[in-house]
Amino acid sequence: MAGCSTTYGIGVELTERYANIVADALNLPLSLLACSGASNTWAADQILRSNVNPGDTVIMGLTTYGRAPIIHNNQLIHLAPNTFTILSNLPSDVTPDYLLSDTRLYESLTSIKQVNNFCSKAGARLLLIGIHANIEISAVLANDPNYIMFHGKYGTNFNDGWLDFGNDNLHPGPKTHQMYANLILEKLKELES
Repeated sequence: MAGCSTTYGIGVELTERYANIVADALNLPLSLLACSGASNTWAADQILRSNVNPGDTVIMGLTTYGRAPIIHNNQLIHLAPNTFTILSNLPSDVTPDYLLSDTRLYESLTSIKQVNNFCSKAGARLLLIGIHANIEISAVLANDPNYIMFHGKYGTNFNDGWLDFGNDNLHPGPKTHQMYANLILEKLKELES
């Protein structure tokens, strides 16, 4: 599993995290490649560096293309819109407009397509889940049989499809993680037939 804070399980106990529920249901070990604030490009890079084998199941939780990994003060920073209020002295070319640029959308979609190609060549099963994916990403992936949109009833607000909130009141709660797990398991079963 790769993705951002929701995939990591911020706001829920580890046993309530959708990644753990799915791994337990499939009786498979879990490799978690997730980080709070992570971008699709970062998550894709984690998968592309992994030892993916034939028959493996790879699940990538997609987020907004408005996130980017950058180096700031000699550290990797997961840049997101809220980062601009937290960090100071960012490079002048790193602006909120940059995050929502066509360039970021292109980089994000390219990363997703690279993961798709990598998993196909490795003989692994890939499932892309739109946890916080923008409508632009969903529009491109809508006809991909390996894609599920989770991020909202109509692809707008990412939390309008949540059943509950986590203990931090910022992330989905245990009922939502269970719903995600159920949808993933249903989709995997559908892909097998």
